[in-house]
Amino acid sequence: MEERIEEAYELKKAKYQDLADVYRDRGWRTWIFTVEVGCRGFPSQSVWTMF
Repeated sequence: MEERIEEAYELKKAKYQDLADVYRDRGWRTWIFTVEVGCRGFPSQSVWTMF
């Protein structure tokens, strides 16, 4: 299993949360889908959830 996948998920989600909030305030429906793939090619659980 790859290391830091959960941390990468939280960092990416926080990075784009403000942008998603701006567009929600404008009446758009927005979702944040993060995709984390480790250096050895292991996709995280969020990839399978997104699909």
